[in-house]
Amino acid sequence: MIFKSFAFTVAFALPHKIMSKKVIGSAMGVINMGAQAAGFISPLVMGFIISLTGSFNGAFWFLIVCSGISIIAALSIKKNNQIAQSNDVDLLA
Repeated sequence: MIFKSFAFTVAFALPHKIMSKKVIGSAMGVINMGAQAAGFISPLVMGFIISLTGSFNGAFWFLIVCSGISIIAALSIKKNNQIAQSNDVDLLA
């Protein structure tokens, strides 16, 4: 539970740092929708793999591949210009 809390903290704090204030509500909605969809689809896929192969090895490999894709996606996030974000703050203030 402790490590899950660390992951959730980063997952919900990072978009606030890299996105403008105008789109942060929509961005967090999309992030939450993706997390809920993955939480719904992953057990179904793992159950299908286990029933098809009769072993848990395929389900563990599915989790490993999904984790690798998540790591690659997280490393490919680019940071916005700080100048653009400071202009957004000035307009809203």
